[in-house]
Amino acid sequence: MAEVITYDERHFLALKALWQEAFPDDAPWNAAETAIAEKLKLQPNLMLVAITDDRVCGSVMAGMKAIAAGSPASPSADRTEIAASVATCSPRRSVASPLWAA
Repeated sequence: MAEVITYDERHFLALKALWQEAFPDDAPWNAAETAIAEKLKLQPNLMLVAITDDRVCGSVMAGMKAIAAGSPASPSADRTEIAASVATCSPRRSVASPLWAA
């Protein structure tokens, strides 16, 4: 089962690659460098990553209503499993947007 943990800078490169894979044509303001920095300023404890086999396989920016597209998960990830893990670890125990991949 995927483990959902609070984001740490060591996750950045893998998370950036995941987002580029899941959202190849996303707007520049949603780039990892911008979106993650903004999230960490406001609610660092709600920037979460899902880890399977020591690699980032999904992410959630909890509390981010402005990002309506969903939370990315790698195509090889079991998105149902990640969603269940996030729901278990989330402060409100719910997930507002589905996990999906391009």
